Amino acid sequence: MHEIWISIDQHRLSEPGSLKKDIYSILQVAIDLDEEISQLLAHFTWEFGRPGEAFDERRMRLAESEQLHLTKAINIIICPGITKRGQSGNFDKVDWLVPIKVSCSTPLPAPLVSRRAQICHNVSQFTKNLVLGGERHSF
Repeated sequence: MHEIWISIDQHRLSEPGSLKKDIYSILQVAIDLDEEISQLLAHFTWEFGRPGEAFDERRMRLAESEQLHLTKAINIIICPGITKRGQSGNFDKVDWLVPIKVSCSTPLPAPLVSRRAQICHNVSQFTKNLVLGGERHSF
């Protein structure tokens, strides 16, 4: 779960604690659904795109209120798709039940270092610069 949080942290719009709870909840629902689906005769497959892959409108849908960018490159997979093989005994036929939900927009930049942390860093650098040739200089 930590790896998932690290990879999507830059895309979050909520507080970090709530994001971890949401990820856990999503994973638990996905596991429960996968257990139910695996008991059916037809074969269901979770389909994932890859970041950087070109957008494919046959298999994918964009996130709500998003328009396709000129590059058409996937930036993040929001939700995997689901395919079903084996409808009415025909195991060669593959149907897309749920398309892969993706975002092609550029992620927001990572949050800037807090002002306090930046000041502490600057003071530390300033202090190191005061020590020249092993001697301390004071004002």
